[in-house]
Amino acid sequence: MVNMRFFMAIFVVVALAGCASAPIVTDLTTVAANPLPFRNQRVELAAYVLENPAPTGDKYRTWTFTIGSAGTGRIIASEEGYNPSTIDKAYRLVDEAFRASEPVIVTGKLRVGPYREIAAGMEIDLDSVSYKGTVINTDEGPFVQDYYYYPYYGPLFWDPWFPHHHHHHW
Repeated sequence: MVNMRFFMAIFVVVALAGCASAPIVTDLTTVAANPLPFRNQRVELAAYVLENPAPTGDKYRTWTFTIGSAGTGRIIASEEGYNPSTIDKAYRLVDEAFRASEPVIVTGKLRVGPYREIAAGMEIDLDSVSYKGTVINTDEGPFVQDYYYYPYYGPLFWDPWFPHHHHHHW
């Protein structure tokens, strides 16, 4: 029985992943020259790594690196979440490319500033990084235990008699 349930869980994940539209394959020059058509679209582009500082944070890991070139411009790629081991793995992959001076393939939603905390410039909300045939989906688990105690995993219906505690964990 357990196996069957596990199989179903995998099936659901695959079905959800299948719904994501294929990213627009483009390059940095095209995007940098005219970012607006790509705004909030999933893009895939190969670019050199300019800076790749180590991820910060403990259970909630934040990682930001910069791709591009002096000539064509730069894009910040960022990922954050309760999946530190996955983010660290992706960081090491990008670090490898950085040391080898070879491009990485980055997939994610392109945000064009001003957008939330982006004042100006462009940022990619990472879906995956890829180098030398290794693809790491940066949104995948394993997730840290605390992740499951998030407030939005509470009751799905709003019950006025349900005692609401107003402290959030973020």
